[in-house]
Amino acid sequence: MDDPGEPTTSGLSVRQRKNAPLEISSKKPPAFAPALPIGVKRRRYRDPRFDEKCGTISKAAERDYKFVGDIRQRELDSIRKEYKKEQDPDRKARMNDLLTRLENQERSRTQKKKKEEKQAERNVLQKEHVAKGKKPFYLKKSDRSILEMVSKFQELKKTGKLQQYVEKRRKRNARADARNLPE
Repeated sequence: MDDPGEPTTSGLSVRQRKNAPLEISSKKPPAFAPALPIGVKRRRYRDPRFDEKCGTISKAAERDYKFVGDIRQRELDSIRKEYKKEQDPDRKARMNDLLTRLENQERSRTQKKKKEEKQAERNVLQKEHVAKGKKPFYLKKSDRSILEMVSKFQELKKTGKLQQYVEKRRKRNARADARNLPE
């Protein structure tokens, strides 16, 4: 018979007293995962190098991990090909949701990159002005947003989608106005 203080083969020892907690050896990993209360989701771990929620990425890291964008683009292309071949309507709907989400993420990344490039150009101009001995001029946030809107309108005009964009904005504003009107 086992000695009460001596651990058994399962890593658990016999209790000293009836109400004493069970002693578990720290030498062995537990054979079971601890049960979580109902409604509590298991925590997922994310790689902070590739997650936007973990802050901004430095220019050096962005340059070093540039290949991640290429991988993302290849995955997007393969999902598009699979989507075209897919026959199951339920799976096709899920793939469509995934495709739209990934395309929106890519679109927002490119917009953000363009915005940063324009800001970098403005910073270079500011440095040139300071080097010439002039006083630096910093744009207000409202002026920056106006410049961004002008460039967006010019880009839409080039692609021929300006009329469609204006019509969409008009409808959205009309809906908002109708909601805000007293009944």
